[in-house]
Amino acid sequence: MIKRSWLFIFLFFLCVFPAAAQNLCAPRQEMVDRLRDQFKEYQIAVGLISDNRLVEVFVSKEGGWTIVISDISGKSCVASAGKNWSTVDVPKKLNWSDI
Repeated sequence: MIKRSWLFIFLFFLCVFPAAAQNLCAPRQEMVDRLRDQFKEYQIAVGLISDNRLVEVFVSKEGGWTIVISDISGKSCVASAGKNWSTVDVPKKLNWSDI
């Protein structure tokens, strides 16, 4: 259930902001450096999308966040960004089959 909720939220942002995301692209290392240097955002999560793309979440301690998608050529694009990020603690002995 939680995985589906995150997937829904992620896909919603990709659908709502696709034009803006297409304009905010750079080589991956340049994107990571820019997020760190300009926004003090650091990677907190990463995952693979089925078509060989990488999705990453970068967050600052002030709550700013950016979702970046990178392809296998090394091109990275901002999928979405915002503020007031909140991390939810996951119990260490979580039984995923109960969710």
